[in-house]
Amino acid sequence: MSGPRFLFLMTEGLDATVIDSQVVDGLVAVRHEGVGFDLLALADVRLWLRQRRYYRDRSAKVAARTGGAVRVVPMPRKRDAVGALGATALLLAERLRRGERLVVHARGDYAAYFASLAARRDRGIRYVFDCRGDCPAEFLLEARQTGLSERETQRVLR
Repeated sequence: MSGPRFLFLMTEGLDATVIDSQVVDGLVAVRHEGVGFDLLALADVRLWLRQRRYYRDRSAKVAARTGGAVRVVPMPRKRDAVGALGATALLLAERLRRGERLVVHARGDYAAYFASLAARRDRGIRYVFDCRGDCPAEFLLEARQTGLSERETQRVLR
């Protein structure tokens, strides 16, 4: 078996926001040091449906900068068991696709949760929890993007 394969996992899509400075620039920098990452961005299904063409074009541009494979995948209901099962299955498939060890850089709570589930099922998966950021503010941004009601937003934040 060869060395590990590195995958950057995020659950907020791939929109051109702070992602460029916080994720893409970092992947470019580590590539220059000889460590290549693929990037897997999970996006809310409704957002993905509205922005399929944008995500396809953006993925190609990010891949050209980072040198790794970049995919945006629709993710149903990441806040429940269906989403967790889907994301876990996706990570297990990523691991099996090449038969190499997989190290996942999990950006944020959901990504780390999904990576932890996959790592419990496959000893060839390891993950690093990137817990930087302002989780409440990022949650509010995501809630607005996905159409979560104000009532639901307040319930979750309590």
